[in-house]
Amino acid sequence: MTHHYGYSIKRGVLPFIKDTWYRLSTAIRCSIENGYADLMLLTMKTWRHLTVEKQIKQHADTWLKEKYGMLTFDDYQTSAKGTAIYPKQYRLMYPALGLAGEAGEVANKIKKIVRDGEGKMPPDWKEQVASEIGDVLWYCAALASDLDIPLSKIAGQNKTKLENRQKNDTLQGSGDNR
Repeated sequence: MTHHYGYSIKRGVLPFIKDTWYRLSTAIRCSIENGYADLMLLTMKTWRHLTVEKQIKQHADTWLKEKYGMLTFDDYQTSAKGTAIYPKQYRLMYPALGLAGEAGEVANKIKKIVRDGEGKMPPDWKEQVASEIGDVLWYCAALASDLDIPLSKIAGQNKTKLENRQKNDTLQGSGDNR
């Protein structure tokens, strides 16, 4: 049974949600910032109420666009390209090396959590890791731009690949062609 804010699907939350979609979309906007967007989307899919789902998604998308000035991978890629400052002769090498370096910084922060435990981390450790992930994303966007491939295409192809592996029960294992 899916629960949200004390209501359960089996107790008839749909009429409540239909009448108060704006309040729920506000909760989703807050949840996106706190990492609960996947749970909220799963809950919306469980409700199977397409009108409310569409309105909530549009409201959350609008809020994200207003707050960050971008919404899609391609919007981000365009923005990142405008801040790329490196010699053209190193157009593939520079972002690839930067990507490796920033991924190493993410790994180093996670290593310290493994070593010391979450209890000994600074209060903002999640934000620090998220900031490093943002740097990784920037280098991914820069590298994709240098290859003249939209990030949305890369994400879409990767999503399809993983869905096929899941369907074929080959998520585990090794090798690219599984």
